[in-house]
Amino acid sequence: MENATLYEQLRQTVSRYPHYDAARFENKVWRYKAFLAQVDKAARKLRRLGVEKGDVIAVSLPNCPDALFLLYAVNEVGAISYNIHPLTPPAQMKAMLERSQAKMLFVLSLTASHYRKQIPLALRIVAINPYRHVSLHKMIAVRAMSHTLKGITRYWMVRPIRKSEFLPTIRKKEDDAVYLNTGGTNGEPKIVRLSNGAINNLAYEGYPLVGGDVKNIRMLTAIPLFHGFGLSMGAHTMLSIGGCTVLMLKFKTKEAIKILKKGYATCIIGVPALFNALLSRDAFYGPWLQRQNTAFVGGDAVPESLLTRWNSAMAKWGSSARLFQGYGLSETCAVSNVNYRGHAKVNTVGLPLPGLKEKIIDTETLQELKANQAGEICIAGNSIMDSILPH
Repeated sequence: MENATLYEQLRQTVSRYPHYDAARFENKVWRYKAFLAQVDKAARKLRRLGVEKGDVIAVSLPNCPDALFLLYAVNEVGAISYNIHPLTPPAQMKAMLERSQAKMLFVLSLTASHYRKQIPLALRIVAINPYRHVSLHKMIAVRAMSHTLKGITRYWMVRPIRKSEFLPTIRKKEDDAVYLNTGGTNGEPKIVRLSNGAINNLAYEGYPLVGGDVKNIRMLTAIPLFHGFGLSMGAHTMLSIGGCTVLMLKFKTKEAIKILKKGYATCIIGVPALFNALLSRDAFYGPWLQRQNTAFVGGDAVPESLLTRWNSAMAKWGSSARLFQGYGLSETCAVSNVNYRGHAKVNTVGLPLPGLKEKIIDTETLQELKANQAGEICIAGNSIMDSILPH
């Protein structure tokens, strides 16, 4: 799939699998054709709000349907999606918006008023109710708990422009698609610029890692879209190959086990704590594990004992699924190395993805080191960032 933008890659998937499941949130399922209709409607809403090509649109939401629709709608109108942790303190949020020169901020209606107090009125804040697509009862409850929305745009009340008025936006694969914050492990967090091409390339390489019939690939996506792993692997890779992304607003062990029991998810990505939480519950174990296809873990140290416990559970209940360790950075769309079926080695983070080149260098001399020598990893290839956004 050699497409210019994230949106174009999605459209190609829709043309191939219009009636496959694209996304699930709670008990609501969108097939690809219906999913694209929601994205296009969101794009026409963005046009009504004045979003133009090249604008930076901050999206600070958990994994709810509108977060996913907006990812592609922002891309469709030619803007850049700056995905930010929804628990970011208002003062820090203000600084991030100023640094990125964001034009607009999408937040949960429950927290919108907190941001409005510190963010200048010149920047539009748009409130999102995460349950508006799936549950009238929960949607009303959220509205009742939301504080006053004075000076805040209610997204559910924005009327999209007519289809006949919407003009397509020409974008290139080299253009910025997403901004992500790094973890800041070496100091102050940085803002990484990821292009359409980089994210699309990772998605293209994602399918061989997962394997299996695309119709049966349903990824439990509890890792949020402000994290590169959730965005690139949990969402965009699935929606590039004809799989389904199963969104969780927040990971809850009991809820996740119910999803697995019902067969709604056959693949899982997560940090070690997520897998430990599942393995700690007796309810996790049972014949439903036969439906599991594969699982990937990263983001923290992965003890060999975790891999052993998970793989033993799968084998006991008749599943060929295995847990594979990987490694990556926001600067590499969250994945650069990974073990996968047929290419796995214990106590390693796996091989570089196709299209990536790596070497270990001495930080003082910048000379390449030999095997088993400690140094700094250098990565080059087609799925890495363009640059860091300057201060």
